[in-house]
Amino acid sequence: MSNKDTTPTGLKFTVKEQVSVPDFQFEDNESEYFIRPIGPIFRAAEREDAPRPASSGPAPMGAPWKCRIIDLEDMQTKSALIPAMVRNHLSEAYPGDGYMNRDFKVVMHAANARLKKKYRTCDIAEIDLETGGESEVPEAT
Repeated sequence: MSNKDTTPTGLKFTVKEQVSVPDFQFEDNESEYFIRPIGPIFRAAEREDAPRPASSGPAPMGAPWKCRIIDLEDMQTKSALIPAMVRNHLSEAYPGDGYMNRDFKVVMHAANARLKKKYRTCDIAEIDLETGGESEVPEAT
């Protein structure tokens, strides 16, 4: 990424890398998500001073899992909240962060009381992205 720009005062600069990126989150809506993880899945830092809602439910399981991805639908780099089950499947199938720079189709399924499922499930498939002669999705550097 190299964008040349000028400030109102005439300062000229080139953007070397966009550090902040849009957020991406998987929803339990049976939608298909097409992603390419370009970094390792990691546990986001949990702030000690973050307020915690009072609840009678179980204690939170810790900070969420995150990963930099390319959303293959719009080819934008995003910061994704990764459900633990997605992380577990990818880490088991591709040890040592082997899922990085591979393309995946992910479908999230909601818990279904009718089927007596009290938990979410997902389907993950590695895919070959057909570019049709277009430029390929950029890999992480």
